[in-house]
Amino acid sequence: MSVNDDYYHALDRGYSPIGDIYGSLPSDKTHQSGDIASDSFAGLSPKLIGISAPPMKDQLESLKSRIFQGASKVELGFWGKGKGSMGQGSTNPEMYDKEMRQAIKELATINEINTSTHVAPAIGNWSGLGQDRFSEAERESNLREAKKTIDFAADVTSGGAVVIHTGEFPRSIWENFKDENFQMYGKEKDESIHYLVDPRTGQIISGVKNNEVVYMPEIEKEADGSVKYLKDVDGNYVKNEYGENIGIYKVDKSSNMIQVNPITFAKYAEQKRAEGWEKTDDIVKEFFKEQQMVQVDHATGQAKYFGDGYHRGMKDWEELKENIEDLRYMQEKLSPEQFKHFARDFAAQKLHHRLEEDEDVFKIIDERSDQVKRTFAYGRESLLSGVKQAKEIIDRVNRAQSIKEFALDRSTDSISELGMYVWTKTMAKKKVEPGFHDLFISPENIFPESFGAHPRELKEIVLKSREKMVEQLKARKISEGEAKKLAEKHIKATFDIGHAYIWRKYYQGKDEDFNDWLMDQVDDLTKDKIIGHVHVSDNFGYEDEHVTPGLGKVPIKEFIDKMKKAGVTDLVVEPAHQDYKAMLGGWRSFGSSIYSVSKPGITRDRWTDIENSYFGHVGPPQYIVGDYSPSQDFRGAPFYSGVPFE
Repeated sequence: MSVNDDYYHALDRGYSPIGDIYGSLPSDKTHQSGDIASDSFAGLSPKLIGISAPPMKDQLESLKSRIFQGASKVELGFWGKGKGSMGQGSTNPEMYDKEMRQAIKELATINEINTSTHVAPAIGNWSGLGQDRFSEAERESNLREAKKTIDFAADVTSGGAVVIHTGEFPRSIWENFKDENFQMYGKEKDESIHYLVDPRTGQIISGVKNNEVVYMPEIEKEADGSVKYLKDVDGNYVKNEYGENIGIYKVDKSSNMIQVNPITFAKYAEQKRAEGWEKTDDIVKEFFKEQQMVQVDHATGQAKYFGDGYHRGMKDWEELKENIEDLRYMQEKLSPEQFKHFARDFAAQKLHHRLEEDEDVFKIIDERSDQVKRTFAYGRESLLSGVKQAKEIIDRVNRAQSIKEFALDRSTDSISELGMYVWTKTMAKKKVEPGFHDLFISPENIFPESFGAHPRELKEIVLKSREKMVEQLKARKISEGEAKKLAEKHIKATFDIGHAYIWRKYYQGKDEDFNDWLMDQVDDLTKDKIIGHVHVSDNFGYEDEHVTPGLGKVPIKEFIDKMKKAGVTDLVVEPAHQDYKAMLGGWRSFGSSIYSVSKPGITRDRWTDIENSYFGHVGPPQYIVGDYSPSQDFRGAPFYSGVPFE
């Protein structure tokens, strides 16, 4: 910050000539260590620069604290999900009753404080992603938490952003952003994972790695080089379980085994692209199908094997029924002695059994029937199991979707629904509070490891959500033109420059090249009017440490300059342990430092007259307590006389 600077801008001219009172000062400005005001652009008013309240604490008390610290804009937030607990720091909007909400509203209004809100960071996605699957119940639970915060925002703010985090699903950094020179780790190229989801269950059913291997049979070729397919006696192509023509496999003559060769997904993808396949997602599904063919072949082979036993058992069963009918008929026609001889011959010929003198042919047939029933029952169940297993695998393969195709649709469903919710809340508030501004749902980029963190992904989320909101508005008889305007007003991104700078740790180039890339991304977002709210924090490109703005490596000056030119002035500084000093650092970074202007004959101000008179004195006390106070053991000569210092 600029301290003891008698000429900060043109309006200060003439108050105190340099050297009049203090002697001559250097022509260039003198700043504290770390001060960047000397190269600041035309500053933003402190009224445009806000600070967030600690989300783990009481937001009413935190708002008071921020007002005392000089903030003119405060972002209120929460930490927990579900049932809240102030003692544990697990806060949520429902903990604030009507009186507390009214107090927050009035406190902000009286002090001319603008407020925005932030949904709890415990809700990290809007796709419903859990540990290993996407859950509609989880998605709905997250929506309810967001709507709690929107209700709170409608009660305590005069409009503005309702910020939500967007960490929608995992995806490979190298696979998606290698052209921009990003890589998470050295072997990511080989180990990148392509996820597939079963849309029926939400289960993440497979992750295909680039170095994953599948064994493919070699196929015979026709004279023209095309695949040689298997045909039946009528010349028709024979189909496999997927309804595809079956290629004729090459057979090793020495071992009489089908020849198979290993192939990685990366190589498989190269071959498919050479054949005209364009979409990686389609290639992933095809590779997954090749993997699953092993299980399908096993299941169908089992079904065919036991199917033969089942069909033989059914044939034997029918024959046994006929034998019983024949025996009963002959028993009625013949005398007991004649039937005895007939039964002996019948058993030998039909049952292949030598009938002893005291054996009953009907008992033999019953035993044989039980045996046949057990045989075909086992064959039937094994056949059914194999057929069902093969069918389930085939169905799962056919309905599999890429994780982006599945999850992004659900994420944008959620955000468009929240966009509609803030629109209805805004309309209701404007009827009773004419000065109320538009509420808007504001997806925020968070960490690089999940979809939504890259500026291009954030843009895709916002645009697709707006498209869906337009369709919902049109269903309410609103014109398409008006619907597009409403969607653009009520769904706008929060861009966190500190989060975006964390991509630096995965960038394989120089700092200046990365900064150029980042500013290009910001230009793209502002061009399409994606950003409506800004979070500012600083770091060194590794973790989201929230150091004081201007004291890390984030190009905050360049970023804010672009925001100002784009007309985006809804800025909030995100502090960490430094608390209010982050806001002061923000003021300094944005060209709005605290400084003093002296009058002739007045003693020159000191920095402690400004900061510590406002926030607390640092003068040494006249007594000592605690660990600094000598114990009774050390009182008296030669250590300490015991006379109080004061």
